[in-house]
Amino acid sequence: MLISDKLKSFDFTYAEKEIVKYFLNQKEEIARQSTREISKRLYCSPSSIIRLCQKLGFTGFEEFKEMYVEELHYLNSNFSDINPSIPFMTEDNIQTISNKMCSLYHEIIDDTHSLLDHDMLRKSLNLLKNNKNIYIISSGSQNDLALTFRDKMARIGKHVNVYQSIDEPYYEAC
Repeated sequence: MLISDKLKSFDFTYAEKEIVKYFLNQKEEIARQSTREISKRLYCSPSSIIRLCQKLGFTGFEEFKEMYVEELHYLNSNFSDINPSIPFMTEDNIQTISNKMCSLYHEIIDDTHSLLDHDMLRKSLNLLKNNKNIYIISSGSQNDLALTFRDKMARIGKHVNVYQSIDEPYYEAC
């Protein structure tokens, strides 16, 4: 879950809501602020800000600030026109919805491509290429992906064992 979504969805006390409102309004500006500065502006204690950040799952304000600003930069550079959490509105027509979804998928693909580590991809390819058998242990919704992968690998002559329980390989080994 995005930090900005957490800030909008958690159940906060009145004082915490004021701090959250400040974070949402200030956005990247908090990168240059300390808990002491913010607490003076909001008439609260620095420890209130730190406790809120811990409630959100961070060790403190500094970690929260770093991650929040990083998320804002990421969202601003990758999702300029469409909110990925709510890509369309109820009043949008079919054409608008399909255009927004198409645009969002293109952004996702471009973003995924930019995150690829080509050296790691090469290592993964070599591991798949140089091993006779490939073993996958999956569960839940990932089972379908594992089975699809197995089918595709079979087409190129690679044997893939898919286990849907962590105990299955042990039973087979016995």
